[in-house]
Amino acid sequence: MEECKNQEGLTRINPKREDWITEAAHITLLDQPHNGPDVESNILCFCPNHHVLFDNGGFSIADDLKLIGIDIDSELKTVKNHKIELEFIQYHREHYQVKN
Repeated sequence: MEECKNQEGLTRINPKREDWITEAAHITLLDQPHNGPDVESNILCFCPNHHVLFDNGGFSIADDLKLIGIDIDSELKTVKNHKIELEFIQYHREHYQVKN
């Protein structure tokens, strides 16, 4: 992904910073017991804080890409050439028992 921008579309935690810090977050984690693949369709771009929240089930994503578990009505920002596999999103929701 050449242009990796924060996809969660949420308020920055430190709005005084001019630059964005972006990390690649695996939707289905690579380690045991998840065994997710290290492929582009299993990766999202988040700021470090939302990356940690996502990795620990603080929020998840619905099949229509709306964010679940966050008080803000927001949806995942996507780009045309970055396909996100729904099976990874569904696994994340089921693993962390996040309800739509």
